[in-house]
Amino acid sequence: MTLQAPNEGDVSSRIVDKLLGHIRQQPDREGAAYAEPPSQLTGGFETLIYAFQLSNVTPQFHGPLVVRIFPEPGGAAKGAREAAFHNAIADADFPSPRVIISSGSGTISRRAFNVMESLFADPANATRDR
Repeated sequence: MTLQAPNEGDVSSRIVDKLLGHIRQQPDREGAAYAEPPSQLTGGFETLIYAFQLSNVTPQFHGPLVVRIFPEPGGAAKGAREAAFHNAIADADFPSPRVIISSGSGTISRRAFNVMESLFADPANATRDR
């Protein structure tokens, strides 16, 4: 079995619109827009990681966010495990970014993803690939 590298293909040029489309699918997020569009972060062994911020959203989605896009095969299961783990740690009052959207069957360029709180107070301070 050959694993697909996380940066294979043209994922980064397509995530901006697809991510916002997924975010807007819920009635309380229909008017969501980017206050700061996704910008790729360095790091991530097998995921693509982007920092971004939204506007016109409920308080749960205010502030810096991160999307982690998982490789296939097995990305949906990895995303679900990550969401359960992070949220359980956060529920136990340990410092952990909470996953606020887990893609389930939705994908970005056929890859599962999680949107989570960012550990960076300001995405401009995050290390980015430019």
